[in-house]
Amino acid sequence: MRTLLVKMLQLTVFMQSVGIFLYSRSSGPFIDYLVMEHGFTYEQAFSFENIFAWSTLLVGAAVLLYPATLLLLASACLTFLLAYITVAQGGSAFSSWTLTAHAARYTAPLVLLLFRHGPESKPTLLTCQWLVVVALSLTFATHGLEALARHPDFTDYIISSGANLAGIKISQSAAETLLAGIGIMDIFCALAILSFTNPYILCWMACWGLITGFARVTELGPAMYGEVIIRAAHFVLPLVALLLFKLRHTAAATAAKPGRQKPPSPVTGNLSQQNFYSCQGFPD
Repeated sequence: MRTLLVKMLQLTVFMQSVGIFLYSRSSGPFIDYLVMEHGFTYEQAFSFENIFAWSTLLVGAAVLLYPATLLLLASACLTFLLAYITVAQGGSAFSSWTLTAHAARYTAPLVLLLFRHGPESKPTLLTCQWLVVVALSLTFATHGLEALARHPDFTDYIISSGANLAGIKISQSAAETLLAGIGIMDIFCALAILSFTNPYILCWMACWGLITGFARVTELGPAMYGEVIIRAAHFVLPLVALLLFKLRHTAAATAAKPGRQKPPSPVTGNLSQQNFYSCQGFPD
């Protein structure tokens, strides 16, 4: 299971690195900021944008091959830098909330760093789980608040996706009403995972993260696939949290019976509902 977790996190870091590369090459988030705020020439800003994009892609590919400490730190810093530049540049709806909205993305490399290179102990697993849960909570809560505040992009996703997928004409008022329900649901999930471990909520968050990522594709077409993979952490980290919980539960059960080696059970199958809930929350 540890190997599966490492591979999932490696793939997440790589996927979002590809997404950042595609986003940077198409949108140029650094160019306007560097030219307008810091007096760069267009050529200088364009060169910086290229360096950032290619560096992020190469670091992500290297992490997929071997998740070394420096590579993971570089990936976290580059991902955080994009969020920071989005806040500093402004000009788009709710851009000032980007640092919390992107929390899951720049936390993913840090979780992999701690999980792979930290000591194999209960405190390490607990710290990893808390990192994942807090990052997911920040991301989902921010998106929930944006939905309650009627984020214009979210409204467009609902209206366009309804028309493109089912030929349904959804009015703006209906879309905004639906957004309110979505916002409440996101905030509930964000608060719930801070209070207790529920596999159904985590699985729902994984599904919902994938659905909302694909909303860009259903609105504007397959060319927006980069907007899905840049959000890989939104639908992979809930599953990572679930597996971390299972690892902690297995380690605790093994420690309680030092004379017997209890083989780890798969995430699904013979794991009973009682096992899921026998370790509610995040005890020390």
